[in-house]
Amino acid sequence: MLINNQCKECILKKYSVQHPEKISDEKKAQYRAAIVKILEDFSPVLSAPEILEKIAVLQKDMFDYSLDLTECKKYYNALLLSMEDELWDNLTKSKDFFELAIGYAMTGNYIDFGANSNISEEFLKQKLNESESLDYDKEELENLRAEILKSKNLVFLTDNCGEIVTDKLLIRAILKLNPEINISVIVRGADVLNDATLEDARDVGLDKLVSVHSNGTAICGTALKRITPECRCLLDNADVIISKGMGNFETMYGCGKNVYYLLMCKCDMFASRFKMPLFSCVLKNEKNLEL
Repeated sequence: MLINNQCKECILKKYSVQHPEKISDEKKAQYRAAIVKILEDFSPVLSAPEILEKIAVLQKDMFDYSLDLTECKKYYNALLLSMEDELWDNLTKSKDFFELAIGYAMTGNYIDFGANSNISEEFLKQKLNESESLDYDKEELENLRAEILKSKNLVFLTDNCGEIVTDKLLIRAILKLNPEINISVIVRGADVLNDATLEDARDVGLDKLVSVHSNGTAICGTALKRITPECRCLLDNADVIISKGMGNFETMYGCGKNVYYLLMCKCDMFASRFKMPLFSCVLKNEKNLEL
């Protein structure tokens, strides 16, 4: 999904003020101009996550600055881990554990400091409580359920910290649905925003459940031409792929693979793209999307 003008305007607004506090007005102007140049030079051929990688390199080169969300990542991993047993208990007692697990996983996508710097724990908990009654394509839910039951290999593309615990719940539910399925999880290859890495997967115990693989990049998505050969091979041989979040959608959409996208529309561009209100949830297969 290539970047559009609405997304470019949002990136410029958000990242032109993301720099050290004590710099001159001249340096601020140079930095903003450099972002504009990146957007003009690369926007025809790259997705938003790939452009954000270039802006991160620019910040490092100009200011020796990089956004550090380590404490936020640890906090939300710990918060959701403290809720894991209760949420799993809710799943086992629900009328449809798989449907509720899908709901939790989509709701967990709210924890995204790239799309929203003001995450509300109260809103998150409210949405988790509403996960059983989310409005999304239930026919697609049944398609995914049927595919999981007949598949041998599933690849799960994670997105954010905290959210990775709700992903873990969904993975546990998938294994409950089909104990014979082989699941491989792919995480980011380096710190970027509050996206989950190997360290985060280990912190929440995901590596004790399934195999976890670093994609080798600091891109907040899954850029197929940039990820490791190992991860590309996993995706090429997957019967079904579950892709979490907006960044993975932007880098994967149009790939032609059997991908089910699970995400929350957390920005105006995604809300208009899917013709849904802000913070609506989406479950859609690649082949059933026309955007």
